[in-house]
Amino acid sequence: MPNYKSSFKIFKLFKLFKLFFFILIFLYQTTIFSWEGPTTGPKAQTNKKIIFISHDFKNSSIAEVFKDFQKAGKHLKWEIDFIDGKGFENIEKEFLQAIIQNPDAIILGGFHPEPYKEIIDRFKNRIVFAGWHSGPELRDKNLFVNITTNPSDVATIAADFVVKKSNQKAGVVILYDKLSTISVSKAEKMREVLSKCSTCSLLAYENLPLSDADLRISEVAYQLQKKYGKKWNYTLAINDLYFDHIIIPLKELNRKDIINISAGDGSTKAFSRIRSGHSCQVATVAEPIGLQAWQLADELNRAFAGKNPSGFITKPILVTKELLDKYAEEEIDKNLGYERAYLKIWFGK
Repeated sequence: MPNYKSSFKIFKLFKLFKLFFFILIFLYQTTIFSWEGPTTGPKAQTNKKIIFISHDFKNSSIAEVFKDFQKAGKHLKWEIDFIDGKGFENIEKEFLQAIIQNPDAIILGGFHPEPYKEIIDRFKNRIVFAGWHSGPELRDKNLFVNITTNPSDVATIAADFVVKKSNQKAGVVILYDKLSTISVSKAEKMREVLSKCSTCSLLAYENLPLSDADLRISEVAYQLQKKYGKKWNYTLAINDLYFDHIIIPLKELNRKDIINISAGDGSTKAFSRIRSGHSCQVATVAEPIGLQAWQLADELNRAFAGKNPSGFITKPILVTKELLDKYAEEEIDKNLGYERAYLKIWFGK
């Protein structure tokens, strides 16, 4: 006769083990990724018109933040339009075109407000101006709010990772874009961190505009290899975009041994490279893009309600293969619970 009591005990133990396993996962997720943002704020200010002006849509992080901002805006019944500046030379024209459309708010995506402060001053009484990565300053007098992590923190995490991973023997090339104030801020901080490592070498501090990265990265890589050879074993960049285009040149140079780390922003392509374990890029310091997009919507909602900004500052996340193996790439900041938190503020549910 079958021993039903024994089978039943095994079944109960299995269920208890399964429950314990899921509790551990929950506790791990809430420990690593827990909601630290606002829990109170004004109710939904619906039916607003927002124009998002991008510095350059080639920057995949801008595209991703816009997509998530649209998702948040749908809940608020906002009309959201997008303008691609296609580089700094076109932004002023696009900025004026946006003003003519008489929106409730204009978002500066990835460019500094200073060159446009006269326009902003003229229209700020009827248009809310907000920024996403609009300079290294967490607060800017020209903007209601500037959504960004602290660029200094991002750069420090990336540079510290290089120092540690190389056992303090890194020969580093830094790639940055001097047209972007955030880029320069990150690059300077990475240089400062590396200078404290007496056995590390900063080989090159290379200005390469993001808008030209796809066209010029091959030439730059060949020049660096010719000048530094095997001394060049690490690359630090201010954005993942550089590493989208450096793959083929490094392969042609037979330099797949070079280790690449990005101080921002955590693009989908970068996650795929890092997850594979076969790429020169081994880490990126990711912005919590989805969270920042929803925060941007919440800050505008506060402005429309006549309230002050929340004062919330997001934290960067060091993304490595080990982290990606634990979480699907789209879940890295989803576990922060921001959608639920902001919907509760806006709609009480």
